[in-house]
Amino acid sequence: MSLPATYEKILITKLTPNFREAAQVVSTQLKPPAKNEILLKVLYVGINASDIVVSAGGWSADGGKTPFDCGLEALGIVAGIGENVTNVHLGQTALYWSLSNRRAYSQYINVVATDVILVPDLKPEYIGLMVSGLTAAIGLEMGAAVKAGDKVLITAAAGGCGHIAVQWAKRVLNAQVIALCSNETKRELLQQLECCDCIINYRTQDVSAILSQKYPDGIDVIWETLGGQLFKTLANHVAPRGRLLSVGTISTYKNPHETSDVNLPRKFYSQGRKLYGFSIVRQQRHFDDYFKKLYTLFVTGQLLVITDFGENTSDGPFESLHGIVRAVEYLHSGENIGKVIAQI
Repeated sequence: MSLPATYEKILITKLTPNFREAAQVVSTQLKPPAKNEILLKVLYVGINASDIVVSAGGWSADGGKTPFDCGLEALGIVAGIGENVTNVHLGQTALYWSLSNRRAYSQYINVVATDVILVPDLKPEYIGLMVSGLTAAIGLEMGAAVKAGDKVLITAAAGGCGHIAVQWAKRVLNAQVIALCSNETKRELLQQLECCDCIINYRTQDVSAILSQKYPDGIDVIWETLGGQLFKTLANHVAPRGRLLSVGTISTYKNPHETSDVNLPRKFYSQGRKLYGFSIVRQQRHFDDYFKKLYTLFVTGQLLVITDFGENTSDGPFESLHGIVRAVEYLHSGENIGKVIAQI
């Protein structure tokens, strides 16, 4: 395989949640893989809401000293093999993702061979099984301890993580699923998944009134990813001894100075309710087992992964590293359906 002398990647050069201001495409020398490493030619990358947390300096042990690489997940082809690597071969297709060594937004990456997952073909849907899929599966099963028959409410249910969460809750955990979405196109997608017992458009419908009418005894598990006022509204509908799992606060990522509800703790401890914060970063010991479960469900047709390449945006699909900025902005517009992916 012929390799270039240089390649491009995205560096964060300024700490800000404005990804357009933070990110810069730079050219650098391509180095051969070191001992125990492979060189991965990146063809697709997954976009995540937390990209702007990273660009603002979050998740950084050193406080976010610039410049630094970014990007959590990638799918590509093995383009080089380092010394001592015997289990990976040139031309194989591989997934890479890391929550600590974030550098997927690149045309090429050198990674330790044992850190990639070999897959049979270049299906971008595999990317949806990594950060989004693992967050949904581990979060619902281990974080929220969902049981068969539980009433489970999923916010952002048509998003990259949410559309997998509704399927996992219904098809794997046998829960009763209440899905929240933000427009009618997303409602139609959720109806097609045939996993939701109730679908609410939280932008046009009165969420609190509907929940009070349909579920007067409360919701057993609320999977909450948006934060802000919606979080406060949903906190009033957790059933006694129910659980609210805060998986993210996407609505506050651009402006982290969201005021909190000082009465929230009282709402929970007074009736044995539980409030959990869930971070996929702390669940690495479960990754292998749950990825295998997700992969098996996907390849056997029991799990549908929806991808969104931005085909319906005014500027067209997200292509090349320069398209990643648009992809991040698009995800935070709330218009995406399924997992946002850019083709490099």
